[in-house]
Amino acid sequence: MLEAKHKTIFWTPCAAHCIDLMLEDIGKKDWIKNTVEHGKSITKYIYNHSWVLNLMRKNTEGRELVRPAITRFATNFLTLQSLISQQQNLKKMFSSDEWNASKWSRKQDGKDTKKKLFDNLFWKKTTEIVKVAEPLVKVLRLVDGEKLAMGYIYGAMDQAKENIRVAYKDRVTKYGPIWEIIDNRWNNQLHRPIHAAGYFLNPKYHYRTQFGEDQTGEVKNGLYECLERMVPDEMQQLKVHRQINFFSRATGTFGKNLAKIARNVDQPGKKF
Repeated sequence: MLEAKHKTIFWTPCAAHCIDLMLEDIGKKDWIKNTVEHGKSITKYIYNHSWVLNLMRKNTEGRELVRPAITRFATNFLTLQSLISQQQNLKKMFSSDEWNASKWSRKQDGKDTKKKLFDNLFWKKTTEIVKVAEPLVKVLRLVDGEKLAMGYIYGAMDQAKENIRVAYKDRVTKYGPIWEIIDNRWNNQLHRPIHAAGYFLNPKYHYRTQFGEDQTGEVKNGLYECLERMVPDEMQQLKVHRQINFFSRATGTFGKNLAKIARNVDQPGKKF
């Protein structure tokens, strides 16, 4: 309705919300959900007992396992990431004389937590989850931060998918289902022509050697759909089109040394 009333603007849903939905959809996979719950049960036990918590902080040199994040799934991800980084310290803690001499080591919940902590399959699955989720969490931080993200979303999502593929060493049976979840949210909710236009016009991406390989009809079509919608006058469209050609060839002002230096420094669209 907004676009119908205001012909020269584009509406796009909240990027942070859409990416969080991607993470939530991935988190619904049984093996991921069970692994997250496994990890949460370890941290819950530690944080619910002050003596155990103090012992944990002693062994981790004050580093926490639970760190609040932008969204619930991102918090779960950071917790798993923290568990991995403190894996050896936690195992050392639950094997220490101090732990073994305590009353907590003799209680059933303490024994259960120690058993969970030494479960090798849990650590294997946790490492896999972090590899899958980390690229998307990086995009989530990008769009939820102070940086003007419109010119980066398209490229960042492509890079996130590529990182997931690499993490799975090109095994399509592994990364394929994750890509399908991402593409479902991206194609049906988040992706808009303005994201493709922002990608095309972002010097950081545009002047990469492989940019020509990345360009699909979708990117160019998105750019010109934005142009036609946002600049209704055909003569003005032609002027912009010519400027786009100068930009693509890095001629005129776009070819100046300062412009080249600024490609990876300045944020597109930022005003001073």
